[in-house]
Amino acid sequence: ADLDEGKSMIRNQSGNVDVPYKLKDPIRAGMAHDGEGGQMKGVSLTKGTKRCVIAIKDSACATVKRNRLKCNDGYGILISGDEMPIIEENILEECQHAAICIEGTSRALVQSNTLENNSGIGIQVQDSACPTLERNTISAPNLPAIRFAGKSSGTIRNNTLTSKGKHALVVS
Repeated sequence: ADLDEGKSMIRNQSGNVDVPYKLKDPIRAGMAHDGEGGQMKGVSLTKGTKRCVIAIKDSACATVKRNRLKCNDGYGILISGDEMPIIEENILEECQHAAICIEGTSRALVQSNTLENNSGIGIQVQDSACPTLERNTISAPNLPAIRFAGKSSGTIRNNTLTSKGKHALVVS
């Protein structure tokens, strides 16, 4: 195949079939249409959006790394669908809902994140999601640091969990 960037066409080897294409918008902090399969690194965002600051949907394979999200009215990071994103080395503070919510059938890798002073659960896993949660530091004032609900499952290893509520980890 040959890529003709000027005409935004993909041509097969014989040059007889032109297939139009268009590029997706790049990932941008705080936008509902963050793109897919890209990387978002080193972003600092305060006063986020009502639903979530970062949304990873459908079959996206994004990497979200070294971001600081603070004072968000919704989720910090929402992972929804059958994707396998990597969420690492982020700081999420003062989210009104779960700092990280993983739903659908996602197999996300969530590692080396710091979640603190959030009003909601640190990491909420629901539906049939099956993430790996490792080396995260999560403090939750009154709710569980990590909660698995529904038919969700996953791997939890080497995390530091603190909760002033009854339990730091809940599986229900």
